[in-house]
Amino acid sequence: MRPAKFNKHIIIQSREKDENEVGGWLNDWGDWFTTKASVESLDGRTRLEMGKLAYQEAYNISFRARAVNPDGNNQVIYNGKVFQVNTLTFEDNDRFIRMIISR
Repeated sequence: MRPAKFNKHIIIQSREKDENEVGGWLNDWGDWFTTKASVESLDGRTRLEMGKLAYQEAYNISFRARAVNPDGNNQVIYNGKVFQVNTLTFEDNDRFIRMIISR
């Protein structure tokens, strides 16, 4: 993994519970953290698999792991667009996180 490739900004969001005016709960997305990441297009085989699921855009992103790491219940904002997390793996002795995201 080449750290110099981490040249794109992404925002990881998590679910937040907010209370509304009548005491009920609203589930909303809130920014959890911003980080630099490597964002790459998917290879042909993976792109075909994602196309079967009718995703318009899909990317392979990598970034440095943190003390508290995201999971499949998060979403990613890249280039002002919201993406869902399809897969999440830890690489290189848990120093890096690789995600496949799509929308």
